[in-house]
Amino acid sequence: MSTDNTSSNSYGGGGPLAVGVASALLGLATVLLVLRTYTNVKLVKRTTWDILWILAAYLLGLVAQIFLVLCTHYGIANHLKDTNPEHLPMAFLFEWIFNVCTILSTGFGKLAIIAVLLHIQGQTNKTKRYILYFVGVSTMILNVNQSILVWFQCKPIEKLWNVELPGTCNAQHVILSIGVFQGSWSAACDLFLAFWPILIFWQLQLSWKRKLGLSILFAGGAVAGAAAAIKTAYILTLQASTDITFAILPLIVWAEVEMWLIIIMSTIPTLRPLFVKFFRSVTERSRSKSRIRTGGDAYGTGVSASKEYHNGSVQLQSVSGGSSRPGNNRPSAKALDGSESVEDILPKDGGIVVRNDFDVAYEDERKWP
Repeated sequence: MSTDNTSSNSYGGGGPLAVGVASALLGLATVLLVLRTYTNVKLVKRTTWDILWILAAYLLGLVAQIFLVLCTHYGIANHLKDTNPEHLPMAFLFEWIFNVCTILSTGFGKLAIIAVLLHIQGQTNKTKRYILYFVGVSTMILNVNQSILVWFQCKPIEKLWNVELPGTCNAQHVILSIGVFQGSWSAACDLFLAFWPILIFWQLQLSWKRKLGLSILFAGGAVAGAAAAIKTAYILTLQASTDITFAILPLIVWAEVEMWLIIIMSTIPTLRPLFVKFFRSVTERSRSKSRIRTGGDAYGTGVSASKEYHNGSVQLQSVSGGSSRPGNNRPSAKALDGSESVEDILPKDGGIVVRNDFDVAYEDERKWP
């Protein structure tokens, strides 16, 4: 049997589910990250640490996605009895690389959230800044430490992914304990960063509706914290499993959910300037069309007009009506088309030209919320 055929046979079980979930989250994260980059560059016009950290988290997520596809292709998330034993070393190696990428990605994702909160919080309270610094530094220390230590559980190192090799893995219990602590700390930090903004926003001079809305946006990160907690719980069940490849399925699913949700939930609040501009644009257009349909002027002249907008200009199609003001006799006008000149709009005996200027100004969204 050829290698391609047998490797394809190792793919199955929960593999399609794991890849499908990750692909859906990757697609959503990609769209939001593109919008976030546009908002930073074009609207807010600032490039700060939060966009750099989130890009690092996203790139590591892409690498993790690649190795997720590879490890499931060689048997991870499938039942052990349905996999080709020759493919298991490659499957476990790719799964370990996937784990390391997700751990590092979640760390950079938290740094992005902290950078946004530091920007909103400002320089007013040093204690709060130090708290956020502590969360960020401690998270990265634990994540980097775990990412390195996992490779030194066994002697030789290759025995980590090839159990058939002679050697020992005496450090597995220690690394497992460190991994559980790192996962628990990661979940706790996700929850902390989800609800910490409430303390910040409620001290700002904003309307309560705006405070509530911004708090809800950031509180979405609590879902990532729940995913981290579930993932950590599954780590403890791996050693007791007799179907190890299939037992890894919940672990990799919740790892990818946590990773992508951190990127997604940390991006949504930063898109507020884009949402504000969009809805204001829609509102202004709606109001302009409403004024045009209603007609009339501030003096109650009774003039009705129908106007069409083309590239910012106003075309006067027809004007008729009298005036309720004494001495004001308003003439009628002909419709414009491509063959007529501007002079044909009003009668040659004189009249009044009414000009309506629409000026829409957006307030500076660079300092949000």
